[in-house]
Amino acid sequence: MRLCVIIYTKNSMENLCTLLDDLKYQTEKISEICIIDDGSTDDTRFRVHPKLSPVIKYYLQGEFGEKTALEKGLFLSSGDVFLFCSTNIKLFPNTVENLCRFLWKENFGACTGKGNHDLPFFLSTRWMVHNLGIFERNCSLADFLLDISLMGYQVYEISDPLFIRI
Repeated sequence: MRLCVIIYTKNSMENLCTLLDDLKYQTEKISEICIIDDGSTDDTRFRVHPKLSPVIKYYLQGEFGEKTALEKGLFLSSGDVFLFCSTNIKLFPNTVENLCRFLWKENFGACTGKGNHDLPFFLSTRWMVHNLGIFERNCSLADFLLDISLMGYQVYEISDPLFIRI
C-alpha cells in the first residue's frame, strides 16, 4: 500500500517546514507528500521549492478552501491510503505508524486522534473517501467518521497524543 500525506496550507510557511521535517522522520514509510497551497501570499511556493523531490510535490490553487484543497490532493496523488492534515500541527515521530497500525486492522475505515474532529487530521483509504463522497457532500470530518461507522466499519480514535497544535 502506498501511503500519501495530503497537506493543506495557506500562509503558513514556517509551520509547513516544521511539518515536512516531522514527516521526514516518521517511523512509517511515506510514499508521497502532496502540498496543496490555497493561494498563499507569503511566498510559500518560493520557499518550499528547495524541499521538493520525487516524494514531495507542491500544487498551487486559487482561494477555494480547505476541502477543495484536500480533494485536489486526493485527485493528484497516487496513494492507496491517505493522511489528511493541515500545517498547524507538530507530529511525534511515530504518529503515522500508530495511525496505520490501527487502519490495517480488519474493518477499520479510518483513524484519527481522539477529540480532533475540528481538524482535518485523519487517515483513511482511497476507497473509503471516494465511496462516502466526503468532498462531494461537503460534510464535516465528524459526519464523515459517522458515515464510516454507519457503513459497518470501525473508526478508531487513538487516545495517545498524535500531535501538538502550533
